[in-house]
Amino acid sequence: MELTKSGYYHDMERKKGTGFLLLILLVFATTSTPKPTASDSCTAKPHRNIFSFPISSWPSFRGDPQNTGHTTASQAPKEIMQETIWSKPGESSIDCAVVGESGKIYVGYFNKKLLCLDGETGKELWALRTDGGIVCSPTIFAGKLYFSTWQKTFYCVNAETGEKEWERKAEITTPVICSGDLLFYGTSSGGIVCENIASKKTVWVFETGQTIAFACPTIFEGKVCLGDWGGTLHCLDQKTGKEIWSFKADGAIKSAAAFSNNSLYFGSTDGTFYCLDSETGESKWAFNSGSPIESSPAVGAGRVVFASYYNIYCLNEQTGTQSWSFKPKFRAISSPIIAGDKVYQATLCQSLHCFDLEKGTEFWHYEDLIIHSSPSCISGMVYIGNDHGTLYCFGDSKTGGKQEPLFSIEPAEIVFERPGAEKQLKVTNLSEGYLSLNAKTGETWINLSKTAFELAPQKTAYLMVSVSSKLGTDEEMAGYVTIGNETWEEVARIIVKKKKTEDSCQWQMFRGGPERTGHPDGECGPKDPSSMEVLWSFQAWQGAVESSPAIWNNSVYFGSYNNNFYCVDIDTGELKWRHECRDGIYSSPAIDSGKVYFGSFDGYFRCLDCNDGKEIFKFKTGDRIHSSPLVSSGKVIFGSNDGKVYCLDSKTGDQIWVFEANTPIQSSPALKNGRIFIGGLNGRMYCVDFETGSIVWEYNAGGSITCVPALAYDRVYFGTWARKFCCLAQEDGKLQWSFDTKEYIESSAACSSGRVYFGANDNYLHCLDGLTGDEIWMFRSQDRKVTSSPAIDSNEKIYVGT
Repeated sequence: MELTKSGYYHDMERKKGTGFLLLILLVFATTSTPKPTASDSCTAKPHRNIFSFPISSWPSFRGDPQNTGHTTASQAPKEIMQETIWSKPGESSIDCAVVGESGKIYVGYFNKKLLCLDGETGKELWALRTDGGIVCSPTIFAGKLYFSTWQKTFYCVNAETGEKEWERKAEITTPVICSGDLLFYGTSSGGIVCENIASKKTVWVFETGQTIAFACPTIFEGKVCLGDWGGTLHCLDQKTGKEIWSFKADGAIKSAAAFSNNSLYFGSTDGTFYCLDSETGESKWAFNSGSPIESSPAVGAGRVVFASYYNIYCLNEQTGTQSWSFKPKFRAISSPIIAGDKVYQATLCQSLHCFDLEKGTEFWHYEDLIIHSSPSCISGMVYIGNDHGTLYCFGDSKTGGKQEPLFSIEPAEIVFERPGAEKQLKVTNLSEGYLSLNAKTGETWINLSKTAFELAPQKTAYLMVSVSSKLGTDEEMAGYVTIGNETWEEVARIIVKKKKTEDSCQWQMFRGGPERTGHPDGECGPKDPSSMEVLWSFQAWQGAVESSPAIWNNSVYFGSYNNNFYCVDIDTGELKWRHECRDGIYSSPAIDSGKVYFGSFDGYFRCLDCNDGKEIFKFKTGDRIHSSPLVSSGKVIFGSNDGKVYCLDSKTGDQIWVFEANTPIQSSPALKNGRIFIGGLNGRMYCVDFETGSIVWEYNAGGSITCVPALAYDRVYFGTWARKFCCLAQEDGKLQWSFDTKEYIESSAACSSGRVYFGANDNYLHCLDGLTGDEIWMFRSQDRKVTSSPAIDSNEKIYVGT
């Protein structure tokens, strides 16, 4: 069935605008208002959302993949009285909900425009022209925006810059929801589609045979759920698309189902609001509203709130008993949100209402609005757009909606590639007083190093989070860690990836990734290290190979002193292509988005196409390049013997900034938290800003640094030619400890499980405690210098050359 504008329930017709390489293949492979009616008062039950997003985030139409439309009290406005903090007129209607993250908000217009604004001031940060009107909310995921237009174009846009990552034709008529490495959407022809985010390839399609539009896929516990206009709610397996169960309502389902506490809540145009068991699809209870329901529900604090055409209802989440109702002056098709102890609901003409969640008392309403879109709550502010194109920001009349957090946690999401691993959660006291905090989790397979601790003003503590080694890896697991006290709470999402295939393991830059730990995430490593054998070797004629290979897409990439850069097949070792330079290659390559980057002794930095070796660009420096590049967020960074650190645009090769160290740079850059770390032959370790190249701090280690710094445990690890291994604080460069060796250090360090490993020319591989610098063990390599840099596989096995 082709979806036409006349089929759009917002009545869109009223709108007018729009050497020798020996590879041992390690398979790591305030007006008078109507009085609301009220009945029973239910006891509030804490809302459990296993996919909790960080405070100040509303990344999708209903705020999270479970479509709860619910935010915590710490994110909601505190005061009852509200005012417009700012408003921004537009050129055409706003039909979709605002989404936001990291202080920015994003809104789509029907006149073919997507805007990014400062959430606090409304200042425009960037604008993107599209080929059609935007009627479904974008989704923010991993720094990208995913959305479709009325012209059936699917966009992926960089959320920071507004640059298009890609666009393609796709019949998408719902918001897109992302989970793990997959995204889900519905089509007007009745398809529920799952795609791989990285490859953009379709994983599966489930055909319903009925139109699907404007509802939003619901993601929970390995399942995806979506309703069609034929009245069927489908529950599918996320991995396979196989239908687990279905439920038939008596009218069309045009809204998203909300998941909470093993239940799914949704309404239908038959006027019935349903609660189903999420495991079986069996009905738990049903409530007759008496008029069609096109609004998506909000669920939280033991209640579920929804709007039918002529009433707004609040029901007990467990029993379906009515707590209160409110009859607005005009029809309601917008979806409500629950923000702390308040409910926000828009009606078709003239009003945005704010109610008390428990009793249904109307605190206030804002008139003179015509609204089809739904409200969103981000960082204590409520955003909503109207049909005349004006975007409103409502906040507390005294504070402007902005609330200062008591503490912060980093990162907001921790991803484990395997069970048994341990990672760090950073907690920083942002207040001027002492905090007594509790840490908890609702999952038995998540372990915490401590559950209660005190934190002095402006100080930081570290909580180690691990997942059970007995946990299976056939399914992706999701849970949470909550840290807080009676006034503030922060949530970190915990993800354990399902087991990857051997072919999925990549090593796309020297030391495995931007933090240069030599310990990449992923199921990397041979199943039985004791039985390894040489699978093939490749002769780089008359040229030594000191460039460490990069692995991507079943190919191995490396350079040689014979002036050639090679690409060979990972299974056979057969040459795929080679690219000749003017001098030898020591720099180890980095791969990103199908491009390979490296430097050469001829002073040129090159970018080649990974598939055929054709040169995309080259950049001339003032001397030889030993440094191995780092690629991230559209930038490529490397050093040169001319004493400079360069940052280029990774697509064009244009220079973005240059840092003058005034000493040859043979070390390679490492990146973390928006900072670049790199050493010089003058013995100094530099920390520079990733965006600007300005110096943050520097430390004089007393001896030349040619290795790559490793970044772990909020520290910087590196060795020097002064026979000293150093550990610095990433924040300010202060020395935490140092370890003396008998000879100089060329080897770069590897880090894992609180330990740091490195080789030295004293013939030893050393293992130290990463926090104290105490030696745990050392291994002698039979009178051979250990200049090679160790690597650690997913089974905690260490590999090093001598």
